[in-house]
Amino acid sequence: MFLEERTANYISIPLYESGKLAAGPSGLTFDVYEPPVSTVLVYQPELKGRLKHNLKAIMVGGDSMWPIALRGSIVVVDLNDKEFVDRKIYVVQDIDTDPPIGAVKRVRKG
Repeated sequence: MFLEERTANYISIPLYESGKLAAGPSGLTFDVYEPPVSTVLVYQPELKGRLKHNLKAIMVGGDSMWPIALRGSIVVVDLNDKEFVDRKIYVVQDIDTDPPIGAVKRVRKG
């Protein structure tokens, strides 16, 4: 099998190291002045139909989501996904930091 045939099942997603977020007209956006540091290849079937969405990848910087997302893990975020599902994991804006950064958290309805 040729390399092109093997990579045809993968999609390249930009990787942002800091996860700096900003409030935009359609929700959260990554800092427009921060270029991606790299890209990650993700096996397309793992994305469950999200190939045409606004996918970004960030590196987990802390241990608050251990053992689900360890420090150094890479998570893929769909910035177009606005549907809230109770007890699912999201990247949310951490307003206690300056500038605000993305925090990986399990969200519950209050």
